[in-house]
Amino acid sequence: MNAAVAEDPFATLGLAPTLDSGAVRRAWMQAVKRHPPHADPEGFRRIRAAYDRLSRADGLHDAWLAAPFDAAAELLRIEAHDHDLRQRLQGEVAAHRQQARSAAAVQALAQQFGRVLGEWPLAKWAQQATAGAKAADPKD
Repeated sequence: MNAAVAEDPFATLGLAPTLDSGAVRRAWMQAVKRHPPHADPEGFRRIRAAYDRLSRADGLHDAWLAAPFDAAAELLRIEAHDHDLRQRLQGEVAAHRQQARSAAAVQALAQQFGRVLGEWPLAKWAQQATAGAKAADPKD
């Protein structure tokens, strides 16, 4: 096995160190496109060895622990993820506030309507309803 593969199979596959086996598989498929076995047998052997190392039991975990740690890249990744989460959270908070405003407006309108209804005696309501029904009836 190549010494570079023994040290960092992630770099061989063109992938940042990760514990995501799906990302490793996707990187493998992309690397095969760049190094097809018939056109680049040595390149294919390198990427195959790297993929085999990451695919065996505990291989991904061991390689991730042994991979060089790039603090700056990791901070950028965390900041980007944090930024995305912050934007989603702000969107959710804005939607919740809008819902709360709408609910408060409906509740205020219902209270106002209840006050108006409470001021009218029931007989007056019946009289208004009867008058409204007669006005709407085209037979009269």
